[in-house]
Amino acid sequence: MTLAPVDIADRATRKADIKDLVIHDPTEVTAINGISVIDVGQGDCIGILNQDDKVFCYVDYGGFNYHPDAKSSKSNPSAYRMPATLNNSYVSVILTHWDKDHCWSAASKNIDARNCFWIVPRQYVAPSVARLAAKLTNAKRWPESVEDRSVEIAVGAKHRVTIRKCAKFSDDDENADRNLTGLAVTLVSKDEGGTEEVMLLPGDCPFDKIPNWESSLPIKALVAYHHGSHTHWKAGATDHAIRHWQPSSELVYSVGFNGIGTNCYGHPDTTNYDSNWNTNSQSTFDARARDHTSVIVRWS
Repeated sequence: MTLAPVDIADRATRKADIKDLVIHDPTEVTAINGISVIDVGQGDCIGILNQDDKVFCYVDYGGFNYHPDAKSSKSNPSAYRMPATLNNSYVSVILTHWDKDHCWSAASKNIDARNCFWIVPRQYVAPSVARLAAKLTNAKRWPESVEDRSVEIAVGAKHRVTIRKCAKFSDDDENADRNLTGLAVTLVSKDEGGTEEVMLLPGDCPFDKIPNWESSLPIKALVAYHHGSHTHWKAGATDHAIRHWQPSSELVYSVGFNGIGTNCYGHPDTTNYDSNWNTNSQSTFDARARDHTSVIVRWS
């Protein structure tokens, strides 16, 4: 028997007003140093680093297949590698979409993350994910009234986090592709002379489907969407979008492999990136091979 998808965000979370979309304490977090793309195997978990290189907000809290940590236990290192608190206060999680590989570490690795402040999109989800969503104690639903506009959250005088929803939720389409209706995040930094650059954290949404992001700015860091998958990559639209950007200084694949170096989804397919950009890339799997827990990218 196949269970029907559940509109859990509408049932288990409260719709946020724009003023509710606060991801940090401005008296304690005064700058964004960069990102930490954490090795969670197959999935995304990206920590936004404050002025002390501590995570004050995550973009996704995933990890499913090929996770580096053992099954859940009180001694699980996920609680250390992916801390749910900073200075004794819970951090924030911006969930791009409700697929397991973007949220499941809160279900099976570090359950304390369920107490974080979550910003989540409204989507139909699988029943197993609905059970996790119902356990999030402080989750707020992205307001669909924002439509394709972006919401900017200032972090100190020189940085901002910008969030937008890639497409509107449709309550009559239980089979809508969650990759295309989630949230996408950008981080923007401004130097002393006023010049800005951006880090793009797209979740699983193809680049040409992300509305109103700062694509004219130099790209300091790009996390490959959908773990480097070719899914939804269109030779026309997606290639056109990426070729008009200023090439990224840092390209990161968040991806996992089994013990013999293969990925059951065929991720990453680097061909599209290699043919459009001549840039160096890193992956979380490479970081694991070097005994690192993440790939860290800073503005400078």
